[in-house]
Amino acid sequence: MSWAILTSIQQTDFQSRKPKQMKKNLLTLTACLTITVVYCQNGAEKELIKKYDLPSSFFSPAYNAKEYIVTHYDSISRSNGKNILPPEDLVIKSATFFMRKEMFDKAYWLLRMNIDNYPNNYILYQQMADYYKAKGDKDRSFVYYSKALVVKYKEPSLFADSLIKFDTEIIKDYDQLSKNIGRKTPPPQYLVRNIANNLIRLNKKDKAMILFKMNYENNPENSTALDDMGDYYENLGDSIKAFEYWARAASVQNKLPDNFFNASFNPVNYLNSFYSKQPGVSGEKTFPPEQLVNWLGYVFLSGKMFDKAEMLFKLNIENYPKSSNVFDSMADYYEATGNKEKENEFRQQFEKLKPKNSSTQQNSPREVIADTAFDTQVAVPICQINCPVILFDEAHNNYHKATGRYKPFARLMENDGFRVIRSLTPFTKELLGQANVVVIASPGAINVAEIQILKDWIQQGGSLLAITDHDNFTIDELLYSVGAETQEISITLDSLHSSRYRPDGVTINPGSIYFSETDRSLGNHSILRGRNDSEKIKRVQTFAGRTVVGPDGSSALLPLSESAIDFMVVDPAQPNISRVAIKTKGLRTHGVAFNFGKGKVVVLGEAAMITAQLWPPNYTPDAGMNVPGSDNKQFALNIMRWLTGYLK
Repeated sequence: MSWAILTSIQQTDFQSRKPKQMKKNLLTLTACLTITVVYCQNGAEKELIKKYDLPSSFFSPAYNAKEYIVTHYDSISRSNGKNILPPEDLVIKSATFFMRKEMFDKAYWLLRMNIDNYPNNYILYQQMADYYKAKGDKDRSFVYYSKALVVKYKEPSLFADSLIKFDTEIIKDYDQLSKNIGRKTPPPQYLVRNIANNLIRLNKKDKAMILFKMNYENNPENSTALDDMGDYYENLGDSIKAFEYWARAASVQNKLPDNFFNASFNPVNYLNSFYSKQPGVSGEKTFPPEQLVNWLGYVFLSGKMFDKAEMLFKLNIENYPKSSNVFDSMADYYEATGNKEKENEFRQQFEKLKPKNSSTQQNSPREVIADTAFDTQVAVPICQINCPVILFDEAHNNYHKATGRYKPFARLMENDGFRVIRSLTPFTKELLGQANVVVIASPGAINVAEIQILKDWIQQGGSLLAITDHDNFTIDELLYSVGAETQEISITLDSLHSSRYRPDGVTINPGSIYFSETDRSLGNHSILRGRNDSEKIKRVQTFAGRTVVGPDGSSALLPLSESAIDFMVVDPAQPNISRVAIKTKGLRTHGVAFNFGKGKVVVLGEAAMITAQLWPPNYTPDAGMNVPGSDNKQFALNIMRWLTGYLK
């Protein structure tokens, strides 16, 4: 019917070119197009509802589409005795329909769910990028377009396709990315490098060489790009070319003189002279770094400049006689020069030192642990009888638990009179009925049904302390349900409120952020004021973390400065290289407090601030309530006292 009307308009009325008639016909045309589009959309929606047997109200504003999908497929999984994920097609099309209806929140959480369920499908990241593009958020759109390409080029099956010209494909993809975001974006060096190394492992050296050259041409003064070219030529057996690139890489990275690798230059004299002028510890002599000297020795060895390689390896033995590695390097030198007797001598010395002082043992990671000796005593406990119950969640693969790094926090609350119980099961009405406050610290995913149960409980008078941290995205939907947001931020740095030194002059973690009464960087809330001057918060120290944006009417406890920078990470395997600065809307904080229905909520954007941790290798206080010079302990007490009503 609509098409017949349009045909009639085209054949008769527009030919008359009468202004009034044309205006009438244009209005008719617009109405017909609208009817046609709406009909097509509704028809497609009905087809999807029929195909997946969805409720008829699935696309209505009031219906919780994601909750239905999750609970429906959870039920199917239980019936079949195996995990069955919601189909990608169902979620993709549902999200698309919601976006067309401008129900962006519904679309967003469906897209997030699809990425969580199918993290290796790069197209899903492109769809999230399109979502942000539609919302006008160019920063986050860029991150997701970039994530899509990282996922695409890390897929092992891609390398099995012998027809793919990776250099052409990569350039095409990043040209498209540049077009999508409106700014030129070259392929990331580390990603191209990763692809090239995968090709080498598959013995596709010619294709790898093209990519190494691409990286080098894009980054001609980058030591990694130069070093990779050297590795590539070594694989080809071209030692002259390999030496050329390795020497250049070493020179660039360490700012060596241009003639450092010349035959007439004395590298030992130069290094000794240079490092003798560097400040040592307590007046001690400063030696050239072992790793640097070792690396330079191998570069000379690769160029068959044996006399210089020997000089450097001997220098390391003189300066670091207890290191097993320096003897292993000297053994490699004698192997290269064909002196088997000397090689065996130094291999034996290496083996002798290795059990006591191997580099593997020296650098093995050791866990951060809870400071169980931290003073958790409270002079006058806030509660004596019939005290509130704190339910500490440990049922959602939580990174922080009351038996782990939050053990000092749990003890502190117990010493203030509260009863702390651990929750090892999902949230139910019956479970929450036992508690006054729920504490959730850096959890894994929480089921949407549990989130609704928790939300209802808070609205009816319960209290929540929710603690997130850098890259803890699995808490986001819970925070959103009570009105707070993280806006997908990976990590936040605030140089204005950071310092390498506490006021007492002691060196601390350079990533720390200070909020203090002195520089007026604390908020205005009873949690910060306490009941009297002895409970007043004057300084809180946090340790990176991520930005939290509270709902309208909330109180920013720890407001970040305007110069604070929020980052998203493109590649979790390369968090430092792939950070992207993004803009965040709203009042940014590291801690926010607000009422929610009849209940109360506090959200902290950093988890270590109310722990007490000891850090290796010396296990000294470096994060939490045990770090001198902060009021983090009192801050933790005041938070819980406000949530339980003792602090008005």
